[in-house]
Amino acid sequence: MRYNAWMLAVGLFAIDSALAGPCKPRSSTSETATAGSEKTTLGTTTTILATSTEVSTDVTQTTSLEATMTTVTAADTTTTTTEAETSTTAAAAGPTPTYIIVAQDGDIDGAVLEGVDQEGTLVLFDSDVPSAMTRNYILESDTGRLKDANSGNYLCAYYGDAPSIYEPATVANCQNGNTGPNKHYDYLNCKTVSGILSCTAPKAYCDIDDFDSQYCMTSPENGVNDQFFYRYSSSGGAYLFISSGTPNAYTTVDLGVTEVSED
Repeated sequence: MRYNAWMLAVGLFAIDSALAGPCKPRSSTSETATAGSEKTTLGTTTTILATSTEVSTDVTQTTSLEATMTTVTAADTTTTTTEAETSTTAAAAGPTPTYIIVAQDGDIDGAVLEGVDQEGTLVLFDSDVPSAMTRNYILESDTGRLKDANSGNYLCAYYGDAPSIYEPATVANCQNGNTGPNKHYDYLNCKTVSGILSCTAPKAYCDIDDFDSQYCMTSPENGVNDQFFYRYSSSGGAYLFISSGTPNAYTTVDLGVTEVSED
């Protein structure tokens, strides 16, 4: 019954298919008003046509010595008012920044995270897989998920090779229809702190039942995985993992993010 599970684990590190997932079940603006004045602030344009007033006064006084008569033409006042008009244009959203992920420690210090476009595949450093390339990521502010800017894949923890919650989960591209609680993959939830990527993933594991079928269980009561590790394989390169504690045969690593220019 364990033969199939062993074969799944071996498939994890096969050259050029080494990246394949081992298990694939299926404004506030202030203006000083002057006539016709215009003031522009970032993202907001406000035009104010100030009130203008015209006053004309015509007084004529005539005095006759004989009749001692005075004629006065009263002041004629004309007022013209133009009400202020305000137009506001919302600020256009700037381009979403994209990042590369760079190892900060150990033998892979300075290496950039690589992978392929295919969903469900693993990501790694120092890759010798010909089709692997540097990946650019968008960190979604509303979800905390890391999204590949080119393929649209999200980064996940993969539990197919973690038979207990104490075994590190491999970092991989999520697989459609197989991501979430009690599945082989679940999303990384990330933020950046002083240029360092800080992520968590649920505690979960996958094991083989009495019918030689693999099942997965999420264990939220056991906390989260919150530390990155790497481990070299004889083929592929240095694979990335997420776990907690100090698992044997894995090396801790901090991950930095570097923004990619648009040139």
